[in-house]
Amino acid sequence: MTEEQTTREPHTNAADVSLKAISRMQLAAIPLLDPAHVAIEKMALQKHFKKKRDHVLARLHELHLDVECPPTSTFYIWLNLEKLPPPLNNGLVSSLPITSRQIQF
Repeated sequence: MTEEQTTREPHTNAADVSLKAISRMQLAAIPLLDPAHVAIEKMALQKHFKKKRDHVLARLHELHLDVECPPTSTFYIWLNLEKLPPPLNNGLVSSLPITSRQIQF
């Protein structure tokens, strides 16, 4: 065996490289599991979705589509469509005009 052959690093295959990458990713994620960090992220998400929910509720109110029981802790909104003219007063048909638009917050 030549000197060059003995001083080279051992051959690594793709599986070894993948395991090393996974390990680095796992190590990088550990600080994200800190309870203080989790609490901060949780609050940020709650504020973000509350802003979206409040925006949707305000827009529905502007359209005279008031929600009888507004959500307080989720984003699900149950809307009574009986006051709308046909065919929009049918829940199966009414979602088509809404979902065909891009709504930006």
